[in-house]
Amino acid sequence: MEEIEVVESDGNIIITVERTGDTSSTVTVDYATVDDTAIAGEDYIASSGTLIFSAGETIQNIDIQIIDDNEVEDTEQFRIVLSNPTGGLTLGDRDSIILSIIDDDVEPSVIEFSDAIFSVNEDGTPISEITVIRSGESLGEISVDVIPTDGTATAGEDYINSPITVTFGDGDTTPKTVTIPIIDDDIFEPTETVILSLSNLTGSATLGSQESATLFIVDNDSTNNLQLESATYLGTPGNDSASAAVISPVDSAIIIAGNFDGVGQIKRLEDGNTEPLSITNLGGNVRHLDVDRDSGEIVAVGDFGIRVYDSTAANILWSDTGIFDRVSIANNGNIATLTNSSDTVTLWSATGTQLATTTLTGTDIRPADIAIDPNGDRIFVTGFNQVTSNLQTPFLRAFDTGLNQLWNTWDYSASEVTGQNLGADTRGERITFGQDGGLYFLGKTDGGNNVFQRDGQDITQNLSTMVNVDQFNNFSGAGSGSFTFHAKIDPNNGDIERGQFIVTRTSTGANSFNPNSITADEFGQVYIGGASAFQLQNRADKTINGQPVGNYTLGEMAVLGLSPDYTIRRFWNPLTQPGDNGSRGTVNAFTVRNGQAVIFGTVTQPDVFTTSAAINPNALGGNDTYLATWRV
Repeated sequence: MEEIEVVESDGNIIITVERTGDTSSTVTVDYATVDDTAIAGEDYIASSGTLIFSAGETIQNIDIQIIDDNEVEDTEQFRIVLSNPTGGLTLGDRDSIILSIIDDDVEPSVIEFSDAIFSVNEDGTPISEITVIRSGESLGEISVDVIPTDGTATAGEDYINSPITVTFGDGDTTPKTVTIPIIDDDIFEPTETVILSLSNLTGSATLGSQESATLFIVDNDSTNNLQLESATYLGTPGNDSASAAVISPVDSAIIIAGNFDGVGQIKRLEDGNTEPLSITNLGGNVRHLDVDRDSGEIVAVGDFGIRVYDSTAANILWSDTGIFDRVSIANNGNIATLTNSSDTVTLWSATGTQLATTTLTGTDIRPADIAIDPNGDRIFVTGFNQVTSNLQTPFLRAFDTGLNQLWNTWDYSASEVTGQNLGADTRGERITFGQDGGLYFLGKTDGGNNVFQRDGQDITQNLSTMVNVDQFNNFSGAGSGSFTFHAKIDPNNGDIERGQFIVTRTSTGANSFNPNSITADEFGQVYIGGASAFQLQNRADKTINGQPVGNYTLGEMAVLGLSPDYTIRRFWNPLTQPGDNGSRGTVNAFTVRNGQAVIFGTVTQPDVFTTSAAINPNALGGNDTYLATWRV
């Protein structure tokens, strides 16, 4: 079948029909257009009729109208078919032809933001730059306005809301960055948002699907006032203990795991002012819990084994028996577990198949915590070795999915440590991935002459990335005690990107701050929970919801928030009730997501601060668990 190519912009085209042979009489033939991939009324005008050849006439024409639109399309086809010859006329081999319409439209540029979320420090330093991208065709100059409007931030107080015009020249596809002017004040504020939208587009372009985005303004100020939204005791008249807390990515529910008078439970709550959404009994002592950051699936471990639930904790997806102390789940559903008593690390598939297992080796090794990369391709374990009867040294090790060791940090022998006159017991306590994807380490040491002061790969070198701001980061005048060390670690090689000590102070020197939990938010701000064994910075000026905190007590619960570079203590507060003279406990879990902070701890001696609408504003008896929430 013959094919004729036409261009969409050709408009009217003429198709010639030829008569051959005997031309002595009058004959007729019908014609009609027939759709194929081209559609009549959209791509061309349908046509049909009868051609009349008078005696001696050999040529007739068919006029076809092609529709010229602005849509970018593939080449499309339709046919013209001859039929019903009369007067002795017969049809030849070419009784139909194909017309191929070649599109001549140029796909316009697509303009959109490169991401849905951007962030900036209050001093104007970008954390992630606002970027506008051009894709598709790049012919011609185009421009678009970036329009900032209030989210939780207020124009004129937190930022300048003037539109910003972005221009791409002819052929220009280089991404353009935009700076929204931020107003830097000295007022402590939670992270605030600005809504960004694209408008007033000019030139041959269309807006893409990402035509709006959110800019987060991360505050850089400190406060002595912790402003709790809810704070409550949770538990029974018996002894209760907190194990873990995570904010669900599915419905923002607060998911906690604890033991309530000997009964291990998962509780899902909106806050500390509202009764739990659900309670799931685990049938044994629960030791840890984690949540898949994509699906919201919940995994809990303890002496009952391992159990994986859906995001509501109502349905078990799979389970296995055994004893497990710590657990971490990746976004692909793979799960890493740690059993301290047998020094065993196990990797499980999303459906419960055991993929790999290994036993940690060392000199009387004592593992403490495990984390799996959100992508599921690396596992990290921390703890310490009892290298001699009176010396503990920390370790941090990375493994692939076959549980083959990739690298280790610190992990020094007794002779290496004592050879540098580093005699303080030093331990790895926690390892976790923050919401920013960074790997965060929490350790503890019993003295200033410790391994954490040295490079993780070369014990003869001081740690060059140590962040030392003031007396609450150094050991001057330190006596015996437990001191906090925290660090951000490069997961690729174990390098210590930055590290810092946290100590409290007496009138004469450094004293203890016992760490028990660490996390980081989407912007790399770090949050640490534990117990304070002496006065933390500016303690006499501290308030909770505007009320002075209670008197200092040895071992009071305390929380600390730090800027991503560790130079600003955004808050550092005990959780004692006003007028209290004896509150003690520790923060077992700290979780932050989308500006919501949650701590879950164990109170061994009341009274901690509670809100008036709390589920249980008063202590319940024995050891109680404690839940508090606020905005950061």
